[in-house]
Amino acid sequence: MLSVKSSRKASLDLSVNSIVVMVIAFVVLGLILTFTRGIFSFGQGQLSQIQNVVDLAEKPDSGNPIVPRSMNLETIAGQKISMGFYNTGSTSLNSVELEFKDCIGTKSDGGSFTGSSATIPVLSMIKTGAVGASKSVGITALINNKDKLPKGDYVCSVQTKGSTPNPAISVQVSVKVG
Repeated sequence: MLSVKSSRKASLDLSVNSIVVMVIAFVVLGLILTFTRGIFSFGQGQLSQIQNVVDLAEKPDSGNPIVPRSMNLETIAGQKISMGFYNTGSTSLNSVELEFKDCIGTKSDGGSFTGSSATIPVLSMIKTGAVGASKSVGITALINNKDKLPKGDYVCSVQTKGSTPNPAISVQVSVKVG
């Protein structure tokens, strides 16, 4: 039979072993959760870019680096539009911003229109993050056309803003203001 003294010693050894096992289990669980959270937070940032490009009706590519190529605008401030950009260069771009450059067309009253920077829509967007060579990114932008283009049909130039990339990437866009 076991004596009371050896029984106490066995229960004490069992308690210490249980505590050590519990501590190790919590450390391992913490490491697994930290690792998993890191993977999902990295993937979430990448997924939002991919999702924006996938959701576009027109996909940007080397022959069509800025999309959409046709827009329907209102004469309001803050109209939201989804756009896409494809880096046609051989190096990564740190950030990209787009802008309207020039517009020409016919107003709904039949008169012609030639617009410069003061009379064309203003495109506001957050600069993209890095866009790798031959990669595309989705962009959500706000267009301010209040007191700018009157109702009518236009062809506008949309291009990259600033010095990156050099030369600027520019496309012609059909714009209908209703």
